[in-house]
Amino acid sequence: MKRFISLILTLLLIVLLTSCTSKNNIKKLNYEGISDNWKVTEEFNTGGDGKIFIEYIGDSTVPEKINFQFEHLSGNTSGGCCVNSKKENSFSIVFANDDKLNDSMEKYGNRNFLNLTIEYNNKSEKIKLHKVE
Repeated sequence: MKRFISLILTLLLIVLLTSCTSKNNIKKLNYEGISDNWKVTEEFNTGGDGKIFIEYIGDSTVPEKINFQFEHLSGNTSGGCCVNSKKENSFSIVFANDDKLNDSMEKYGNRNFLNLTIEYNNKSEKIKLHKVE
């Protein structure tokens, strides 16, 4: 009888420990934001590249050049410059979704918003990107 109770308690302990240590398996996170002149989508993928899609929705001529700075899940920031030689109204940026930069999607997947700043034609707009469920 003691063996049976020991076996039951051991199995119960194993079940309890494995249920508490299971990881949230986040594969993809999307964030979107809009301002007076810009619509932005930022995407993070596990084991792949991240993407930012920046669309000009303003009434003026599409800027030829933009500078941008975006926030990663971990709070680190990166930035760059895009030149629009084709006079299209959008810019696409692909970046390495490195766990060393973002730490892990499981750890930071609960972030409800990220920030992105766009500078163009001597103007600057800060856009708050909200998590898309």
